[in-house]
Amino acid sequence: MSSEKEIKEKLEIKHEVEETMNSKTAFSDKVHKMTNNYLSIVFIEAFAMTFFAEWGDRSQISTIVLASRENIVGVSLGAIAGQCICNAIAVIGGGFVGQMISTRTGIKDNNRYKSRLTLIGGTMFLFFAVSSLLKF
Repeated sequence: MSSEKEIKEKLEIKHEVEETMNSKTAFSDKVHKMTNNYLSIVFIEAFAMTFFAEWGDRSQISTIVLASRENIVGVSLGAIAGQCICNAIAVIGGGFVGQMISTRTGIKDNNRYKSRLTLIGGTMFLFFAVSSLLKF
């Protein structure tokens, strides 16, 4: 009778180990899928674009000055929150504009596809650059 009991306990332990292994595999699969979703090429492009665009600009310099005078933790948290909110508004606005204006419509020129939205954005960028130079 004790051998039957031991066999039954071993089978229960084996079943528990298999369930644990399956749940760990399912968890690692979920983590892998989430990592692939969030650490995609788009994530890397957005990170690099934001990082290099913000490096050395006026907001970073003013944050450096503020951190030299005030509490570093407060300045860090305020700068992070401000940047997150500002970029969230830009992303939401970009998504809204993307729904209203197709970025795929454009002009085909010499077998190249030029987006009207890209041309409009470039023109606005040049306009702001010239207006900043005139104020200087």
